[in-house]
Amino acid sequence: ATLPRPAANMTSYTDKGPKPEGGRFVTFDHVTFWVGNAKQAASYYCTRLGFEPFMYRGLETGCREVASHVVKQNKIIYSFQSMLEPDKPEDGQTFDTPWRWSEGCCF
Repeated sequence: ATLPRPAANMTSYTDKGPKPEGGRFVTFDHVTFWVGNAKQAASYYCTRLGFEPFMYRGLETGCREVASHVVKQNKIIYSFQSMLEPDKPEDGQTFDTPWRWSEGCCF
């Protein structure tokens, strides 16, 4: 029995297309989100989406610039970071807008 071919606008996991020339993607480590309140964001993901607290970095661990709350669910790891001193942005980052944004993905 063969599976029916998916419609053109549907995602197909059987037809992966041509292989990329520049190497292959194996996995990613984590995604970092810069937020206004890292503790609140991590708490939301834990209580509403089933994540568990994984790691913490902040004043208690000796970091005076950034508070980081890391949550994990199976192989998914999110790092929520917020500035402890907003007048001294790390790496030239400024928070002129109240929106959250993602810094990047670590491969």
